[in-house]
Amino acid sequence: MSRRTLDTDQVVSAAAALADEEGLDAVTLTRVANQLGVRQPALYRHVDSYDALVRLLGLRGREILAERGYDLADDEQVHAAGTLRAAFHGFAHLEAGDGFPQPQDTDDTFGHLLDLVCDGIRPLVAR
Repeated sequence: MSRRTLDTDQVVSAAAALADEEGLDAVTLTRVANQLGVRQPALYRHVDSYDALVRLLGLRGREILAERGYDLADDEQVHAAGTLRAAFHGFAHLEAGDGFPQPQDTDDTFGHLLDLVCDGIRPLVAR
């Protein structure tokens, strides 16, 4: 049986794909290892713990968001960041508290939220 060569980026990418498909709660070291075709102990060469993996996922997300920066002026960046935080916090609060009485998929609703917020940020670039 041949050994598979892994690096930290592959581990984080596998975890991100799993989180995108099934949500962050589905991400475990065992599931990531299975997805990569290795045994769980092999992951510890690249991540110290589950918490370290989640931290790396957060950093990956931040990098992705930074690439979509819109080139806003500094004061507009502050306002946009506050707006995003309020929107995401409000959505998470409603989702956690069963605040969506309709049977629609909350992932679809979140996609609409992102579209609305991004459409609102784009005109600020012209200022």
